[in-house]
Formats: sequence, C-alpha cells, structure tokens
Amino acid sequence: MDLKKFLKQFIVAFLCVNTAIALSSAARFPADLVYYLLVISVISIIITFTGNLIKFFTIPENSGTRLVAGTLLVIIGVLISGYIANNVGFSVSTFESLDLGLFVLKKFTISETAAMIIFSVLTAALVEIFYAIDKK
Repeated sequence: MDLKKFLKQFIVAFLCVNTAIALSSAARFPADLVYYLLVISVISIIITFTGNLIKFFTIPENSGTRLVAGTLLVIIGVLISGYIANNVGFSVSTFESLDLGLFVLKKFTISETAAMIIFSVLTAALVEIFYAIDKK
C-alpha cells in the first residue's frame, strides 16, 4: 500500500469514526483533545488495514466481508484505545417509547456491549460506503 492510498483511507476512516461518535449517544471518548485525536487516530489506522486483513486470510473481498472485517477491527480498536485513555467506552443507553400511530416502539435499553457493536457496525458501514464510492 503506497503512502497516498494509506493517507486517503486514513482520512476517510478518521472522518467516519468522528461521524459515528457524533451519532452515538452511548459512546464515551476523552474530553481532552490530544487523547481524543490519539484514540480516533488509533481506530482509524486499524480500520485502514481491513483490505490487508481480508487478503491475509485469502477471503474474497466484497462489501460483506469488508463490513464484517471492519466491524471486528473497530471493536479491537476501541478495546485497544481503552488502554490508551481511561475515558473510552460505552454506557447503557435508554430509548424512550415512540408512537407513530401504526407503529409503536416501547421503551428499551441497550447494554454497553450492544452499544459497542452498533457503533462498530455503523463505523464500518460508513467506511465501506466511502470505499465503494471511491472504487467507482
């Protein structure tokens, strides 16, 4: 992987991780800017190796395998980032009931593990969307 391609993938991953953090109400990341940038950079660097991981395991590379591998790498990145900064993690999130007339959604709670999985899938999906657009 050449430097230009790596930097482009890193910047895309960095922006996607920031977007996923902004959309996630259960994500806890450091308030200090230096630690925040370090944690996001670690997760982004790990995400950029998704294609190399798929090639290493000789799995056909398509959107589904990139999504699964990206999700696993984001989970690993979040767990590694927990050792870098103390404030990295997820909290229990409660969603209030929603009544749309025909469809009623009752109040429910998402655990820390489920919040981390949802965050990882969201991040990997955002990265995969940008990679798919870039290939065209």
